[in-house]
Amino acid sequence: MNLPLHLSTNRVDLHEFQQQRRLLAKIADLAQHRRHYVATAREERLLEGLLNLTDALYDWAVERKGEPFAVPRIVLNVSGGVVQEVFCSDPHAQVVLIDWDADNADPKNEHVITVEWEDYKPLVAYVVEFPTDPLSVLWGTPVEAVLEAAKIDVGLCECEAPGRFCSGVPGILARVRKNGKLAAGAKVERCDLCRRYPSDTAAFQALQDLGLTE
Repeated sequence: MNLPLHLSTNRVDLHEFQQQRRLLAKIADLAQHRRHYVATAREERLLEGLLNLTDALYDWAVERKGEPFAVPRIVLNVSGGVVQEVFCSDPHAQVVLIDWDADNADPKNEHVITVEWEDYKPLVAYVVEFPTDPLSVLWGTPVEAVLEAAKIDVGLCECEAPGRFCSGVPGILARVRKNGKLAAGAKVERCDLCRRYPSDTAAFQALQDLGLTE
């Protein structure tokens, strides 16, 4: 599920979250055996942080008003048996391409990987992180026309259509410079149609986290 950006793994301390989970398991075990528990100062801080996290999740759930969380959408454009483009609704998504048709590839190429696998002959693959484009670039393209004809909804929102207030980030309305960054003092709003962000402030924070502010 897609969590608001301030609850994503980019902002949550995963090491601390694991400690919080272990602490909850410890408390549950003590309660099951009816044993007394007194939290240490460190454990009190962990519990306080966990309460803040659950409060944020509750606020986000209230904001969504029972609507389902958005499902990430990925569109692969393939021609001639080769991946030409990858479009994704999540700007944080990382796509890794593994191409096994690499027997004649240059072994000096850093992306050509050879591995020994059981009793087979050495396996050769071309492995590379494939760049992604936002779904918004599909507007007015043959790819969009094919998806529409196939009755496949990839979740394109009007806020992603090219225009003065298309920020390039789904769910955020803002005027950006030619370099793709928000000008200082420019107004930022969340899209009220797709509501990918709980507030205008969260939308602005998302642009900051993506390095799109000056």
